Amino acid sequence: MPTSLSLKLRRPLGGGVEQLIFIPEPPATWQAGQFLELLMPGEKDLYFTIANAPDDEIELHVDSTPDNLGAQVLMDRIEQAGSVQAEVGQGDCHVGCLPDDDSPVLLVASGTGFSQIKAVTEALLKARSSRPIYLYWATRSTTGLYMGELAQSWADTHDSIHFSAVISERQTWDSGQHHLHACIHEDHADLSRFSAICCGSPDMVYATLDYLVEFGLRPERFHSDMLQFAPRPE
Repeated sequence: MPTSLSLKLRRPLGGGVEQLIFIPEPPATWQAGQFLELLMPGEKDLYFTIANAPDDEIELHVDSTPDNLGAQVLMDRIEQAGSVQAEVGQGDCHVGCLPDDDSPVLLVASGTGFSQIKAVTEALLKARSSRPIYLYWATRSTTGLYMGELAQSWADTHDSIHFSAVISERQTWDSGQHHLHACIHEDHADLSRFSAICCGSPDMVYATLDYLVEFGLRPERFHSDMLQFAPRPE
């Protein structure tokens, strides 16, 4: 049965990204890292990762730049009706995929893929997990780090969390701010004990999978929605 989402808050986060907070009715259930399907009669349905751990509200991060026509359709529908219908709690990539132990995890994202690693990180913090968490957020420029202060605050206040911003357009690179794969390898020469959750474009996800496996990550410990929705050709 679809869930009705009533808009509570809409605010810009920076870099052309907006934060939308909805109140679900009836209350919805999901696992941190899952996505929802927004039902858009007469238009293509829209898919967004839920950007928060399970709660009474649902948070989305929407790229509202002019070339994102889906976002414009969503905003128009909300302005007209005040709410949208959604199927909540979809996808096989979520915090429950991680081993039930204290082994380290890589959370890797590009762009608004940060929404997924934000939700997973929140869930691990709520569970008081002691596993080491390594966050890598790749963007084209500093404006793409639309919640960079939040990610850095996690690292500043929790010894188990480490955050690296990987900014591709910089001409000079500070420590930890260079090409995504080189950054990960510089930090972790042996990935045999790690799990990974990765959120980005198909090209980014599969390139990251290949690179991490080369340095010891077990393929079955790599998790991404792209493995389900954009599988590699046989």
